[in-house]
Amino acid sequence: MIAWWQQLAARERAMLGWGGLLSVLLLGYALVWAPLQDSRVAWRERAMAADASLRWMQSTAQGLQGMTRAPVTADGRSLLARIDATARTSGLAGALLRVEPVTAQQVRAQFQSASFDALCDWLDALKRDQGVRLDEFSVRRAAGSGLVDARVTVSEGAP
Repeated sequence: MIAWWQQLAARERAMLGWGGLLSVLLLGYALVWAPLQDSRVAWRERAMAADASLRWMQSTAQGLQGMTRAPVTADGRSLLARIDATARTSGLAGALLRVEPVTAQQVRAQFQSASFDALCDWLDALKRDQGVRLDEFSVRRAAGSGLVDARVTVSEGAP
């Protein structure tokens, strides 16, 4: 290889040297610089979206702090019975898979292909009308527009 290089004319060696340097620069740009720039732009967009979400959450949290708590209804039914009954009357009967007690003061309900809006309205009504506290809320997108699979754990009383 060294012998081949030495037998080339000075002009050919210079041309191959500059061509090699240009190739290295182009490969460096294509394999290093361009992907870094693309990922930088993507991260910047994600950060802007996260910032917008944070601003929305903060403004919503301020609005929620001003809400007052309605009195708890005392109809004598257990938490399990009230959760089951209110879910069925809220239009979630077809999506309600099971309601099970976790403890004496805590109940878990599981929904499949439930309307997300109806589920949120039901949870809001539970807190407002029944004095129930939301402990856990796990949601996964289901097939269909606006439908979710959800697991909700609620308990009696104020937080």
